[in-house]
Amino acid sequence: MNNKSALIVLGNPANHDGTPGSIMKSRLDKAIETFKLGKTDKIIFTGNSNYNSFNEAEIMADYAEKRGISRHCILLQTEAEATFDNAVYTFKI
Repeated sequence: MNNKSALIVLGNPANHDGTPGSIMKSRLDKAIETFKLGKTDKIIFTGNSNYNSFNEAEIMADYAEKRGISRHCILLQTEAEATFDNAVYTFKI
């Protein structure tokens, strides 16, 4: 592993109460597991608030932080409104 590796987690809509939906939670749990195994140095969470008022990337970051991922290992990409945008904006990170 090099010191520039990052895992990208694509957003998915949160529940109406702001908690991670089932797809988001599944992605998060796998990303956290991968990070804790030492497979990556950073996690990039992507997503906006296209489907409700909750920003997907921020919800994912909070979830990961509560499960032991240090905030300095988390990067956010909050501009994208579609999967293609995720690729474009995340590449800039």
